[in-house]
Order: sequence, then C-alpha cells, then structure tokens
Amino acid sequence: MRKGVGITVSLMVVAAAALLGGCGDTAVRRESLWNPSAAEMGPVTSKPQINNGMSHTLDTNGRLFWDDMGRFWLMDRPSHLTPYPVR
Repeated sequence: MRKGVGITVSLMVVAAAALLGGCGDTAVRRESLWNPSAAEMGPVTSKPQINNGMSHTLDTNGRLFWDDMGRFWLMDRPSHLTPYPVR
C-alpha cells in the first residue's frame, strides 16, 4: 500500500513539474506569437541583409561626397599651368 502511494506521489510531482515547466522557453513562444516573422524586416529581406544594404549605401554616398568635394575645390585633376615661362 505504501509503495502505491509513493508511486502516485512521484507521478503527481513529475506531472506538476511538466505542467509548470513546459517544454521550452515561454518568452520565445510569447515573442513568436507577437512577431511571427522576427527575422524578416521586409517582404523578402532579413534584418542583416537590410543592415548590409544600408552600410553599403552609406559607404558609397560618403565616397561620392568626397569625390564631389574634390571637384568643387578643383582638386580632382592636376593643374595645367606650367612652372616654366612660355614665349
């Protein structure tokens, strides 16, 4: 009789632990319910792809800006003036 009570109590403890603990992290499940496509930022692009595209755009714009500044200050090509007297 005591053996049956011990097994019943053990099964109840295991069942309670399984019900309270669950199978996984509840925060992950909650996040997936609120944001089912967490990795996707656009219809076909993910967050890292968007970040790479933005950094590429900023890099290109910065290089083009300095090219424009060279043209503005007339530093983009050497002078055609000669240091020697011309007759």
